[in-house]
Amino acid sequence: MAGRPWYVQATDVAHRLFVLSIIGGSIYITGGLATTLYMNTSAKRAARASQEHQDLAHAAVESLDEKNSGSKSNTDIM
Repeated sequence: MAGRPWYVQATDVAHRLFVLSIIGGSIYITGGLATTLYMNTSAKRAARASQEHQDLAHAAVESLDEKNSGSKSNTDIM
């Protein structure tokens, strides 16, 4: 036998698991917070806004090209 009663060992195991889960959860939450803060810095936000603006402009040009391709051009009319 180990020299300690089973209930002391069980309590010790439960306490160790609880402490490890608290530490692991804290590390996980801290990592998520750090990632969120990094992704929301002003430089990253400006880069994302610029990319979204370019994507919207590209989509608008494609949409206009599709609309214009179905109609007759000025050279076909003359």
